[in-house]
Order: sequence, then C-alpha cells, then structure tokens
Amino acid sequence: MTLLSDIREYPWTSLLRGLLPARLARLLPQRFQTGTAQIVPAASIAGNALTVVIAIMSFLACLTAGAVYMVNQSAKAWVNDIASEITVELDPVNTADIEKKMTLVALFLAKQKGITRVKPLTADDSAKLLEPWLGQSAALQALPIPRLIAVEIDRSNPPDIPLIKDALSQNFEGVTLDDHTRWQAEIRTLTRSAALGGIAVLSLVAAATIAVIVSA
Repeated sequence: MTLLSDIREYPWTSLLRGLLPARLARLLPQRFQTGTAQIVPAASIAGNALTVVIAIMSFLACLTAGAVYMVNQSAKAWVNDIASEITVELDPVNTADIEKKMTLVALFLAKQKGITRVKPLTADDSAKLLEPWLGQSAALQALPIPRLIAVEIDRSNPPDIPLIKDALSQNFEGVTLDDHTRWQAEIRTLTRSAALGGIAVLSLVAAATIAVIVSA
C-alpha cells in the first residue's frame, strides 16, 4: 500500500509537462496542466512596464558591450601602428649642417637589419607637427625644432632596437631614438580602464534588472 500511495502521490503531471515540448504541453487536457505563477500578470500595466524596462536594460548592456569592443579594436590598431614605427630625433642645436647629418643618419638606418623604410622629415613637416599646439606662426621658423626621421620596421623580423640606440649614440652626437614604448603603455592603460568601466556598467545594468524583476 505504501508503494501504491507513493506512486499516486508522485507529481506525474509536472514530470509529463517537463518531458513534453511547450507546444505539446499546451495541448494536454486542462486537468493535466498546472498553472505557473508569473512575477506579474502578462496583460497588466505592470507586466508591460516590466517588459519595457528589461528591453531598455538589454539595449544598454548591448550598447556598452559594443562600445568596449570598439575601443579595444581601435586600441589594438593604434598599438600595431605605433609598434611598427620608430622615430629618430636630431637635435638642431650645435649642428652646423643638419641636412648632411640627417642624410648620414638615414643611410645608417637603411643599412640596419629589420628596417623596411626610412623617411627623413623636412623642416616644414616638423613645423606642421607643432601647429596644433602653437598655430601657424612665423615664429616657428625661428625655433630650434628637432628634425625627425620616421622609420618603419619589419614586424615579422624586428630589428635590435637597443643595439641601434647604442650605435646611434656612438656614431652621431645629439641623435636619439624613440621606440614609442611609452605611448603603447599609455594606450594599453586607457584600454584597460575603458574595459573595466564597461564591466562596471554591465554589472550595474544587470543588478538594476534583477532588482526590478524581484521587486515587481
């Protein structure tokens, strides 16, 4: 009798509804269907408002995730562009013939392994780099603006940057090499900050959504 009682008391209806797909379960007779309590009635104003709130929260979450993804992709592109170039700077002070010195330095760099292109910038090109801060002024011509040489490197077979730095300092006075390491570190820091901010926003959106559903 105990076994028969257990069999009768077993929630066969719930088991049957769980095994059947939702469409087939709705076709069962009414006596085999058990009502499930909803958080809010679907046809009520509160139910419609809750649906709108959840939709807005989902949109904000997707918008935040997309913004973080775009920032990460842009930062990767910036880092790749910066990492593929180095800059050589020539101090114009105490240099009698800066153009001749630039030519010698450019020829020296072109012979180094792992360097694909060497482009000396003219004095006008260097002055244009300062125009966003100093504006277009005749005073730029009077300033001792350092001369720059843009160098593209082979990412698959990069040169030995420390070795080139030492060689430049030994063979040429007043010549420095910038491998843009500091700029790469700053971009990575900015990217990490944006990612953490995005995670914080997503957490707030998720918490707000849960709070709205629970309190509805």
